[in-house]
Parts: sequence; C-alpha cells; structure tokens
Amino acid sequence: MSDNFSPGPLRFQGDARRPHTDRHDDVQRLLDDGTSADLGARWNAVVAAAAALAQTPPRLTPAHLEALQDEGLDPLELADVIHGSAFFNWANRLMLSLGEPEQPA
Repeated sequence: MSDNFSPGPLRFQGDARRPHTDRHDDVQRLLDDGTSADLGARWNAVVAAAAALAQTPPRLTPAHLEALQDEGLDPLELADVIHGSAFFNWANRLMLSLGEPEQPA
C-alpha cells in the first residue's frame, strides 16, 4: 500500500462497488470486512473518520482529526476526507430513499 494519500479520482463504471483504482486488494478488503478492515494506520484513520461522519448524528471528534494529522494529512487533505465522506454519505442515503429503479412494463 502506498503512503501517498491521494487515491486519484475514483471513476465508477458498471458495478459501482468496483472503482477504478490501483488499490484493488484494499477495496475488496473493505467490501469483505467493512470498516474493521486493516488497511494500515493512514487509511485506517481515513476510514474511522469517514465512518464517524456517516453516523447519525455525526460522531467525528477532534481525536479523528488528530489521527489524520498524525498520519501526515495536510489541511486540504483533511477537507478532502471530510467533504468526500459527507458527499458519498448523502448520496448513499438519497439512493436508498429513492429505492430500486423500475422498468416500464
């Protein structure tokens, strides 16, 4: 696993659970094990912060931000984690509320 924080843009095609990334094993580990997957200290901090943001009400604490900073994330990367997590949390909740698409008869 690279120490570089940025995974690059995730582009979804076909199966939305299979983003285009060079971190295929880590993505599969997240799908298989959920947020308990061990992805190394840096990515574990990102996953913990994202999971805390997804809670209702959000449970992100200063300790989450400190863990991210301890792993070397700068303010722009912190903002990226927070904004990206918040956006996908909102999008997932929206899609769940809309339900499955129906094909006309």
